[in-house]
Amino acid sequence: MGWWRTSEAPPPAKGPESQSPVSIKTDHAPEAMPSYPVVPEAIPRPEPLVVPFSTLLVSSAMTLGFVSGFANGARHTALVFLAENAHRRPETVQGWYFYNKTKYYRMILGGFRRGGQTGLQLAGWVGGWCLLDIMTESVRSYVAERRGEEPPSHASLDRHGLGHWFDGAVAGISTGLISAVGCMYYR
Repeated sequence: MGWWRTSEAPPPAKGPESQSPVSIKTDHAPEAMPSYPVVPEAIPRPEPLVVPFSTLLVSSAMTLGFVSGFANGARHTALVFLAENAHRRPETVQGWYFYNKTKYYRMILGGFRRGGQTGLQLAGWVGGWCLLDIMTESVRSYVAERRGEEPPSHASLDRHGLGHWFDGAVAGISTGLISAVGCMYYR
């Protein structure tokens, strides 16, 4: 035990021969360190918040869609406002103030409108993918149960390249086909 483990510091050096850290000697025995509990017993730990992956994925997609839609909608609304008012540009300082104030107000409204729309669209597509992923896993388990087999665990399926990778691939292909068919009839 060294001096850093006790409550006292080493005595100051008195001469040039005692400048070396090896030559520092203490006259006292090391004291025992007080033992404190690592985790206090009086403070209960809160339960951790566990969110399912699909919920986290959908909420992240909605947030990302809102942010990108807000930026796109605000820029688009600013250009529309400029095109609508190009023939009547303000001539005074007060006119420019109200012109920019109105433009920024409309940009914020347009950004929120487009951001909400884009966020909901992206969350809907990601939610559909998550639903198809869960349904594929359920169908795989149902088929294995009907055959009388024990449904394989994810770890054994992952070794063979199946499992949640297969479920995700089927969900992705299904989502792509649904969007392609929807776009053919939408136009």
